[in-house]
Amino acid sequence: MSVKIVSDSACDIPKELADELDIHVVPLYVNFGEESLKDGIDIKADDFYERLISGPIHPFTSQPSPGDFLEIYKKLDGDNDGIISIHLSSKLSGTFTSASIASEDQSLKSKIAVIDTGHVSMSSGLCVLEAARLAKNGADMDTIIEATNDFSSRAHFVGLLDTLVYLEKGGRIGKARSMLGSLLNIKPMITVENGESKEFGKARTFKKGIAKLSDFCHQFDQLQSLSVVYSTDSDLAIEFSDSLSSLLGSKPIVSRIGPVTGTHSGPGTIGVGLISKI
Repeated sequence: MSVKIVSDSACDIPKELADELDIHVVPLYVNFGEESLKDGIDIKADDFYERLISGPIHPFTSQPSPGDFLEIYKKLDGDNDGIISIHLSSKLSGTFTSASIASEDQSLKSKIAVIDTGHVSMSSGLCVLEAARLAKNGADMDTIIEATNDFSSRAHFVGLLDTLVYLEKGGRIGKARSMLGSLLNIKPMITVENGESKEFGKARTFKKGIAKLSDFCHQFDQLQSLSVVYSTDSDLAIEFSDSLSSLLGSKPIVSRIGPVTGTHSGPGTIGVGLISKI
């Protein structure tokens, strides 16, 4: 037996990596009016972005219910050395709360720990991946919990958005709200700090924004892990990822921003999630 790892779809972990590392992903919901769809199951990225861009209804997102988590916990119950459930920032979603409520169900035999990474998308996803690798290599529960909290303390995310419109509509603009009145054609850049989105900077063109993303990654002496995330332009993401390969000695993970995160970041987004070694 081993420690089992549970996460959520807002961490944007590529499916092939989740499958390879036995990560159990609980989907959040994307809602178009009365139509409620499970992220990555009932609606995939291509269909989602088409509806986001051209559809008449702007979607909203909602967290999984405690029952959604309990279903996964019961599936894993008993056949493990513990369950660690690792999630996006509790200040951006109620997902952590739902997982916490489910973990206290008296019918469960397993020891369950629920961790708030304080991050979003692949800055959270990389913490999950590192934890899953430890679990696969036989690390015990306490070791993985301590390491995951350490990963979270060294994780960073910066996103280059085509517009702040979607972040505002989704109600996740947080401290980045101050950018709204002065943007015009300037490309906004956001980060996550203390669990909330805030302004990272501005770029006069998208090309200059990419350069700022690159400079951000290069400021770290050493990286433990790195991912390039994108919503709609895979060619740009692959090209950018290739340009960062020297920082790792291998190509960074390229991850598509899924429907839940994409509801707030919008089309045309590219970003980086990383964990520094120091």
